[in-house]
Amino acid sequence: MNLLIRPFENGDAEAVAEVLYASFKTYLGELLDKKDDADDLRKELASHDGDVMRQSFVAVADKCGIVGCIECTMLPRYRLGILERIGVSPEISGAGIGRKLFEEGMRFWRKHDARKIYTDVSSINPGAKRFYEKMGFSVEGMLKNHFFDGVDEYQMSLFLKPERKTAEKPASPVDRQNVEKIDQEKTL
Repeated sequence: MNLLIRPFENGDAEAVAEVLYASFKTYLGELLDKKDDADDLRKELASHDGDVMRQSFVAVADKCGIVGCIECTMLPRYRLGILERIGVSPEISGAGIGRKLFEEGMRFWRKHDARKIYTDVSSINPGAKRFYEKMGFSVEGMLKNHFFDGVDEYQMSLFLKPERKTAEKPASPVDRQNVEKIDQEKTL
């Protein structure tokens, strides 16, 4: 299957609403009583609100159309990234699409210098919790009866290490020795 990850476009709202509904329905069952309204979803996924930046990405599979979505928020003032939601069509769940969407989200957050990524995960969705743990998240807390009575939410976070920027080594042997000497002094 060929897969393309690209930014969300307004015309994607209907398909994304269907994917998210199907994905969330797999663990929420009857608690999820209606589909997201495509107009509201379109506005939410494409918004930029002052100090809050949002970027959403979709996964498009050949012959299948949109099969997944991730919604990323960034609070630059706090260097905090928020994974608002991620969903993959249940028919192809487990094929690595969630990981690819998450990697695209990571590029977005790193581009905006996030120090931490935060998300909530339903206690009745152990598969999602395992996914986030594989991505490096750990549980920081629990919200009791958060969205629904009887359904708790794990608060999970991933702290990012700053990307190490490597300077180009100078061409001259004398300059190279000076840089290596400085590098050695930094490690002492």
